Amino acid sequence: MSYAFCESLHRLKKNATYQGLFAGISSIITQKAPFQTPTIEGDAMAEVLAGEMVFQTATFELLQQQSAQYCQKIRLAVGELYGVFTNAVFDFVPKNTARGDSAVAVVKGKVIEADAFGATVELERPLPIETLRALQAVEVQKAFGKVATGIFAGTFENTALKNKFLALIQSYPMLALTSADKAVYEVRQKGNRLFLQNSAVQMPIDSLALTEYALEDCVERLLTLSRAELFRAMEFDNQVGKVTVKLEQAQNTASEGVPLIKIRTATSLILTNQGGSSVYVSIADIQPDGLIRVILPDPEQGITQLKLLPGETQTIPLRVSPPLGMERYKIFLTPTFLALNTLISSRGDAPIAHPLKQLFQKTYRGEVPDVLNVSQLSVFSYCFKIVP
Repeated sequence: MSYAFCESLHRLKKNATYQGLFAGISSIITQKAPFQTPTIEGDAMAEVLAGEMVFQTATFELLQQQSAQYCQKIRLAVGELYGVFTNAVFDFVPKNTARGDSAVAVVKGKVIEADAFGATVELERPLPIETLRALQAVEVQKAFGKVATGIFAGTFENTALKNKFLALIQSYPMLALTSADKAVYEVRQKGNRLFLQNSAVQMPIDSLALTEYALEDCVERLLTLSRAELFRAMEFDNQVGKVTVKLEQAQNTASEGVPLIKIRTATSLILTNQGGSSVYVSIADIQPDGLIRVILPDPEQGITQLKLLPGETQTIPLRVSPPLGMERYKIFLTPTFLALNTLISSRGDAPIAHPLKQLFQKTYRGEVPDVLNVSQLSVFSYCFKIVP
């Protein structure tokens, strides 16, 4: 119940009522704990906190600068996977500024380059390093970049609902409205449900009941899928180790050139270090439906960390589970241990409850500042197809 309350409160818009807050709680409880029956007392139509809620502006840390005196180009610990793209504009404000108030901006800057984990910002003028260290960044102008996922709004029986959906999509830089022939995903509404499908293959992905937060839930689902696509494309080759990967029990390769394996097959992942130095291995699994889960480390199997010595081979037991389709493992190789399982923390089986953003939000806020140092990271993919 505490989780449902906090999550529903997080989703609230300004001037929301307690009835809206309760509807959000009920929707989450239905998914997480259907045996619980929340109730509401008092004036349900009153505005939450008397309409005086204050929404926290997201602020981002500046990475350590190497220059000795002045600097005009700085690096932010936030990138495309968080929704920051080339040409986005940031205000730089003192760290003690209440709610990231842009009225006290010391300097502005524009993103001139962005990758998955970070962005390079060019300031409108050079500033001393000591001044920059006392500042934090606030995004004040979004940019859509070239990586936005195409979304097509199909048939909606409710025109007002469609217009609200179109307006909502336009507020997210990772999602771009487009025509049906260019869309990656299509959303339509019929009766009391929203339907989400893959446009390319006309494959249904999800169906959501038309609750008060159905549109927000649908957009969060689209963001999850979009982040997964960025994650799938992410590759770094910094010569951090050389590890080969093989899946036992795999059949002949599919038409896509990847191994086939039957669903619910008990198998093993064989990892071999063919490099000349020790390396730590962490693995994130990008499922066909876009959800992310951690394969390694796996405390439940007693694998709190996996270190491969030169020439060493280790076997990790696996069981192939739904959904069907193309599965992609992202293999992280690092010279020191990467606590991937503490960064991707599943909060349940519901798709919208496990957005990839949790991984990067926690990293960006400095809880583990060295975890995703790109120069000390190699990332590659291992793909296979799950079949009936």
